[in-house]
Amino acid sequence: MCESEERTLGTSLGSLGDFFPDKDIRCRIRGCNNVWQFSGADALHNVAQGKSTRPDRMCDECFAEFSKLTDKQVVCSTAECTHTWNWNRFAQLEAAKQGHTTPPRGFCEACKANLKKIKDAEVPCRMKGCERTWTWRKRDQMLSEDGKSPVRFCETCFGHLKRLQDVAVTCRMHGCDKTWHWNRYQQLEHIVAGKNIETHPKRMCQACFDTFKTLQDQNVPCKIDECKRTWVFNRYDQLEYKLKNGDESELPSKMCHECYRFFLDSRDRQLPCVVRGCRHTWTYTRSSQLHDWLNKRGRPGPRMCEECQKQLKELTPQDVECMVPGCSKTWSHPPEDQLRDQRQGKREPTAKRCPGCEEFLQANKPKEIPCEHCAKPIHWSSYEQLLCSLETFVKPTRCTACAGQELAMERPPERFHADHHLIVRMPPNGPWQKDDRISHWPPHLTYDVIGNVEKADVRIVAFGDDLTVSAESVEKSWPFLLEKALNEALGEKLKVAVVNAGIRRCTSRQAVQRFARDVAPFRPDLILFSFAFGDSLLRLNHRTEQWSPNIAHDEVGEAQESLFKKLSSTPAKLLYWTTNPVFPEDELGEKPSEMLRRWVRAQEATRDHCLRDTRHLCVTHNIPTLDLRSRFEVNGVRSAKRWMADWYMHNDTGGQNIATWFAQHILNGELLPKQTPKD
Repeated sequence: MCESEERTLGTSLGSLGDFFPDKDIRCRIRGCNNVWQFSGADALHNVAQGKSTRPDRMCDECFAEFSKLTDKQVVCSTAECTHTWNWNRFAQLEAAKQGHTTPPRGFCEACKANLKKIKDAEVPCRMKGCERTWTWRKRDQMLSEDGKSPVRFCETCFGHLKRLQDVAVTCRMHGCDKTWHWNRYQQLEHIVAGKNIETHPKRMCQACFDTFKTLQDQNVPCKIDECKRTWVFNRYDQLEYKLKNGDESELPSKMCHECYRFFLDSRDRQLPCVVRGCRHTWTYTRSSQLHDWLNKRGRPGPRMCEECQKQLKELTPQDVECMVPGCSKTWSHPPEDQLRDQRQGKREPTAKRCPGCEEFLQANKPKEIPCEHCAKPIHWSSYEQLLCSLETFVKPTRCTACAGQELAMERPPERFHADHHLIVRMPPNGPWQKDDRISHWPPHLTYDVIGNVEKADVRIVAFGDDLTVSAESVEKSWPFLLEKALNEALGEKLKVAVVNAGIRRCTSRQAVQRFARDVAPFRPDLILFSFAFGDSLLRLNHRTEQWSPNIAHDEVGEAQESLFKKLSSTPAKLLYWTTNPVFPEDELGEKPSEMLRRWVRAQEATRDHCLRDTRHLCVTHNIPTLDLRSRFEVNGVRSAKRWMADWYMHNDTGGQNIATWFAQHILNGELLPKQTPKD
């Protein structure tokens, strides 16, 4: 080789060495941070032999330790397996560099063969409500001592769990400002249940919960004095009440469940003022209804409206002259009577006797004194004795016959008229007192009505139930309109008084009980009666959709027979009337249940059965009948409903029609007594 070729080769080799510089390469043992130097010459040598330019080698330190180690036989990690597996030097060195002093878990050859037969398993997530799974690797299955999968989260739940933080949530009890610890596991369960993480669950703090465990439910008396029942003051309400009012506070005042349900189901009602002639009303509140219900009072006592109460306070007693001729004393006109007279439009109070005259009449009974001429007894009344004491009347000395003979020559005899007017005496006691529904007078029966009856020539009693009561206002009820129509038709011939003796929900059985109070005292010439509605009514509870008969079905027939016998025993003429039609289907609403439809069918069937039985009794006892139902439906059901206020009660127009039909039937049927009125 010539010199020039050697120089060229040397330059070329020097340039090739520049491509393989010395390098520091990390030790191949995991966990070791040392390096070893790999020279360019070694790299070039490896290239020439076709080897990698970055060999895996240990550092000098690791190699020294590696040289000292020997392979070890370690017991297989599979439970109950006694075989061993080889833990070589290299694995031991890596474990030492990573800080492990104990051998890892490994398998013997037999267990490795079994491992190939096992497959990874999908295990349900441990979080309640989560339907996802996590993968139980087959190696972990082999290492399990009992063969049972561990309890773990799926990847999704575990991802949520890592992002969550424990939160302090305010106690749920009103009045408590403490908090309770809502850990992230509970939050995860909240999320898995599909709930919003921003909406915290309602729980007690630990202090409230400790107090809650010491409490017991209490039975507390109802706040209504007349009620003997109790309501349950539960632990939760007790705790909240203590937080708000303190531990030493008194128990709260509340209604029991029955009183509260009655209070909710009730509504304030407007009832007529007790003052005769007043057209205002007073409010019968739910609270008052509750008290009356507990005291078993069927209806409230008479009460004034606010206007009358206000005016009553402004009135004072007045002294009024005694009505007895010759008496100079006075009697006290109380504010209550003044108010009544004002409401009735009376300018002067009703004439009355003073207390002195009343005492005289009580002390001096009527006497029989002999006639000075014939010695026949002369009736000397208490009032005549009073007039004699006041020197406004001469004590009688002649009997009627003797006095007539003496006057016969002086003047013609005056025409004598018998006083046909009645004095109504209402019985204070009777069987009606045992039934709350009929214990009080009929709502439209007042002292003014009684006074009108006493002055009338013809007396008619309308005896019945809701359809006889007719209206809240007396002036709109058909008995009042009937009286007005008859008096207008008769003019000055006869004065007619019609008594409205109707009571709501009254049955034939109750009618027999109250006959002696509401009919007999008026000695009626004509009785208009019907209890078909009260006897056939099925009372519906809209809340429970249950119903009950107003009177037991097996008692209706006997009660009607007793009533007809009682009425037939009176000298009065009788007229039974079939009531206006009823439309129970109008009570159902837009979407009635099957139970309500059954009530409609049962109500219609019961009413028809009751009307058939009543017509049969009318034929048996020879009592005439006025069919008002057919008159309502003469132009069809649609036309009849125009005269109805609700499903069973007629409206004002219907009441006017009933009065007109009654008046025509009474006048054309000659049901009024034939008598001569007083001149």
